[in-house]
Amino acid sequence: MINIQKLNKHFYFNECKIKMTSNKNNTINKNLQYNLLYEDLLFYNIYKKLKEKEPLYEFKEKQEKILLMEGLEDSNIKGVKKNKILEDLSNIYISSFGLYFLSIYHNINIIWYTSKCFIKFNVGDKVDTIYVDGETNEVKENDFNMCDKYEIENFMKPLKCMSNYKLDELIYISEKLNIDILVKKKKEIYNNILNYFILIKLI
Repeated sequence: MINIQKLNKHFYFNECKIKMTSNKNNTINKNLQYNLLYEDLLFYNIYKKLKEKEPLYEFKEKQEKILLMEGLEDSNIKGVKKNKILEDLSNIYISSFGLYFLSIYHNINIIWYTSKCFIKFNVGDKVDTIYVDGETNEVKENDFNMCDKYEIENFMKPLKCMSNYKLDELIYISEKLNIDILVKKKKEIYNNILNYFILIKLI
């Protein structure tokens, strides 16, 4: 079992004080964006979708992440992958490792996508699928065409070492990611792809 007291130190949930502003009508500033219930918008939106048929459900981010950690301890996931998932769930914002375990824990398919690429976290054909816009962190309906995007098949290693690719393969990936190829040199093309994956926080 996970020691909850030890886990608490890994979380970065700050106590929030919201400053209210009012006008002559004594109304709350409509631009107030901070929400006491969550810091991780992606995590919140996924649970909002998962629990949409449970009107009495009250979202508590820290508690949900701890429940996932406990589920991870009872799972068959071991080694580096387990440690990466635990680290991801301990961060303010989840990434691909957290999404991977969410799909397993809740028995759903999750498709994470941007304007250029996507990752499938699939557990089966006969379960619900959630589509996550990686650029806005919103959960959406299936409103994109996979054919015009590059599929990242291994979320743990979205980009292999440069020696594993031929020049033509890197050019193909660049074209799918809509990355301009100014010089047809393997190292430059590889680095441009690498920098894009870093930008969207896959690496």
